[in-house]
Amino acid sequence: MLVYRITHKKFSDKLIGSGIENRWNMSGQFVIYSSANKAMACLENLVHTSAETLRRDLYVCMEIFIPETAEVTVITLKDLPENFTDEEQKIITQSTGSKWYTDNKNLLLKVPSAIISSENNFIINTMHEDFKKVKINGREPFSFDKRLRG
Repeated sequence: MLVYRITHKKFSDKLIGSGIENRWNMSGQFVIYSSANKAMACLENLVHTSAETLRRDLYVCMEIFIPETAEVTVITLKDLPENFTDEEQKIITQSTGSKWYTDNKNLLLKVPSAIISSENNFIINTMHEDFKKVKINGREPFSFDKRLRG
């Protein structure tokens, strides 16, 4: 399977989880957020990055190879409150992701995107034993279309 991540150039040569708290993880949990396709990866960056930063050619789209044998924990919309995208619901998604991370049973957590809930993001557990099989398959410069940059 291939997943995609758009990131700053300086972070694009290695697969490293920052440990920074986000929607599906708590602080100190080293995961990598990725998307099922490049378009979703682009949207995820748009909602998390300032327009000023997007104006610069600082980004790379990483194509990440995940072995077909990797096991996946799947979270569906049925598993979440209807308003799971609301900031006050973040504790629920973080708790769900944190349990997956600490259980360390599966390499991937497949979750609905908070932007387009019918699309998926994949969280990669860098502490899982199969993480060593995850590879950067390719990298290419990525520029956000000027119409998206405000």
